Amino acid sequence: CYRCVYAYRRSRDMEHTSRSTAMALLAKILEHAEHLEAVEGLATVDVNALVESELEARFLEALRRSAVDGEKARVRHDMVAGKPGYVLKIGNASWLVEPQADVGQADGVAVPSRPDFLLRPVRGEAPPVAVFMDGFEFHRDATAEDSRKRMALTRAGFQVWSLTWQDLEVAFDGAAESGTLLDAQNPQMAALQRKLDERWGTATLRRQLREPALPLLLRWLRESGEPHGGVASTERWRNAIFTTLLGLFDSQRMKKPELRERFEQAAAPLPGQLAEALADMADPAFGGAGAWLDDAAGFADLFVALPLAAVDPPDSTALLAIAHLRDAEANRRNPNYRPAWNGVLRLFNLLQFLPGGWWLTQEGVKANRYPDYAPAEEAPAHAEATASAEWEAAMELAAVELHEAMKLWAASGLPVPCVGYELADSAGKVLAEAELAWPEREVAVLHGEEAGRAAFEDAGWRIYAAGEDGLATAVVDDLGGPHRGGD
Repeated sequence: CYRCVYAYRRSRDMEHTSRSTAMALLAKILEHAEHLEAVEGLATVDVNALVESELEARFLEALRRSAVDGEKARVRHDMVAGKPGYVLKIGNASWLVEPQADVGQADGVAVPSRPDFLLRPVRGEAPPVAVFMDGFEFHRDATAEDSRKRMALTRAGFQVWSLTWQDLEVAFDGAAESGTLLDAQNPQMAALQRKLDERWGTATLRRQLREPALPLLLRWLRESGEPHGGVASTERWRNAIFTTLLGLFDSQRMKKPELRERFEQAAAPLPGQLAEALADMADPAFGGAGAWLDDAAGFADLFVALPLAAVDPPDSTALLAIAHLRDAEANRRNPNYRPAWNGVLRLFNLLQFLPGGWWLTQEGVKANRYPDYAPAEEAPAHAEATASAEWEAAMELAAVELHEAMKLWAASGLPVPCVGYELADSAGKVLAEAELAWPEREVAVLHGEEAGRAAFEDAGWRIYAAGEDGLATAVVDDLGGPHRGGD
């Protein structure tokens, strides 16, 4: 009906709105009336054509089935970056989930890539998370390119999280894999690790780092996505991973010339940037796990080096940790290769928290696939321009009397609200409509005496009226913006 089709929130789509086209589409639907099935509501139908594989669809379902410490993850459909996407809420954190997001030089990333899902925090300073869904049959022959692209993302300030079929099984009552080369802990280092856990408060988190990849991702999203979680959470996780990696040093061997010789020989083919980092390291100790350590057969290595001065006082930014996958053709066809490949993916999910964390592959090194990565010093300039354009578009659709308040909200760094937000029940039935809304925070501004206030309040929302005194600063205070001045 015209009330919906010509609602103000649809005004930017008016040129594409056609009664005749709608009638033609309805006629095609009625031609297949005998095949139509009744559903409870639109919320039960996934119509996102951007979900390109069964594994990606399974990831979304796994999120809906998951919980962290009893807090259930919630996923709902929404428009993200101008296309169908999702909002993920876990605890007090909310993330925008964009399927098939292109990331490249405009974002400060040296090697372009297309994550299966790009997660951005609704609030706070957490970095965006690029999620890759890796099926073994395809990705076992693409590991050199996979590692090259994901390294470029981490060096540009993104996080990456790799997941496989096996990693999702935990959400479907299956047995997910969780082991990595970090499991080879040396008991000689336990006393030092306990000391650092007491210093940094990381004992519980270090136990949790052994969780399967999917629950661990949700744990990270819940913590880092809170309003003040980004920088502090990154440092806490980095410290916990640093402390765990100390368990890969052998106090009896780590300074011996023969171990250093073995380390340098095994690491010799690695990129020049790593060779320079090792050469510049003063009084280093060496450790690690995997095939290189004892000339054993295997598919993966973990090289770890640390200047001894970084132990006391501890400096978690000084450690160099390299996950190395031996992806030669013969290994990729070996039936025992897949668990090692999956283990390296899980390992780099953790190593990326360290400035000196790397993921390389044997074939990638041989083909010289790794550029001289450099971390991005600042966010891409286009990010601010994009936010400004989004605010301008919202103001075009919103009631004129709200424009001054919206200017303050934009200047205060608040997220752009949804204009003409429809509150729906679990079956997709619209209960009420708000002029402006921040659904992830359950805050809405109603226009005048708009009907539906009770529906929002019954759903637990905090409601403001467009004409009330002090509206602008009240919303800033509620949503946690930096502005604290007068109206």
